[in-house]
Amino acid sequence: MPASPDLGATTAALVLRVYTDAETTLLAMIAARLAKGLDGAGWEENKLAEVRALRADAQRAVDRLNVTGLAAVRQAITDAYAAGVKAAMRELRDLGMRLGVLPTPALPVSVGAAFGVGTNTAAVEALARAAVDAVHGAHTQITREIVDIYQRVTTVTAAQTVTGVLTRRQAAQRALDTYAQHGIIGFTDKAGRNWNLPSYAEMATRTMAGQAAVQGHVDTLAAHGHALVIVSDAPQECARCRPVEGKVLAIDAGGLGTHTATSPVTGQRVQVTVRATLAQAIATGFMHPNCRHSVSAYQLGVTKPITDTADPAGDKARQHQRYLERRIRAAKREQAVALDPTATQIAGKRIRARQAALRAHIAEHDLRRLPYREQVTRAI
Repeated sequence: MPASPDLGATTAALVLRVYTDAETTLLAMIAARLAKGLDGAGWEENKLAEVRALRADAQRAVDRLNVTGLAAVRQAITDAYAAGVKAAMRELRDLGMRLGVLPTPALPVSVGAAFGVGTNTAAVEALARAAVDAVHGAHTQITREIVDIYQRVTTVTAAQTVTGVLTRRQAAQRALDTYAQHGIIGFTDKAGRNWNLPSYAEMATRTMAGQAAVQGHVDTLAAHGHALVIVSDAPQECARCRPVEGKVLAIDAGGLGTHTATSPVTGQRVQVTVRATLAQAIATGFMHPNCRHSVSAYQLGVTKPITDTADPAGDKARQHQRYLERRIRAAKREQAVALDPTATQIAGKRIRARQAALRAHIAEHDLRRLPYREQVTRAI
């Protein structure tokens, strides 16, 4: 069974859920404080006086994330590496059966007791540390972002109420809905792109978990004498990965060059020239976050070539699915900050309409629905 960064997306699902829950809870915390005394005199002054208490509440939520969130990040990395190792073991057994033997591959020499499978402990630790550091860095900004949102909503609500066009409740709800649409934003990656809290945490974790899955896979293949891998044909592939689809890559530089062998299937002499390593392909953008390509062991004369791989329309359909999932989460955040039953009902209708649009898109393009990408709750 081949391994791909998509295994990282699976193991990072818990991280997305933990941080989505945290974001929703923090937004609901803002709404609850703003709702107190909303229709009374002196509301603006009272709200601004509560900033210190809000900051303390937000910091307690961050303290919990420092435990639960970072533990989920680390677990995602270790689970992904273990999944990659196990995938390689199954692949080696399947390959042996195709050749008419029944191998029982030994595990690599380094065995991690926590996994029960072969483990490159140094690689796992390096990837886990990188993911934890990236996500933990975002934690330092959460309290500031929460206080900024609270103060901006308070100020905007007061300003709009002065005109008499909106009631204070209407103005506060409109301002809260604006922030609920996008979530808690202010988390920037190395490329300068802005993310909301759960998307950033999942992206950072998924990137490292995907690398861990592939690392576990190729570590195991190399430990059993395989020097080459072949890139899968992934439906809905992106432009970055298309150039390497179906290509044979070397696990390390020792596998570069021309390989010749007698096919155990046909008895004919066959050869393949390998011009790039897996690491070189990754450096050009292959196996990026959200990549669903996989690599599997390539055995000269046994593994069939892969051709006709292009599917640009499929990639467009998959990207639109991600957009619809984000829209559902946004509507659920709006429901979390609703200040009265009417706002709750409006948000509920919006959720159902967007879910219907997603179902129709999935049915039209034969996609796989991922419910965890639509979930939002209030607990951390």
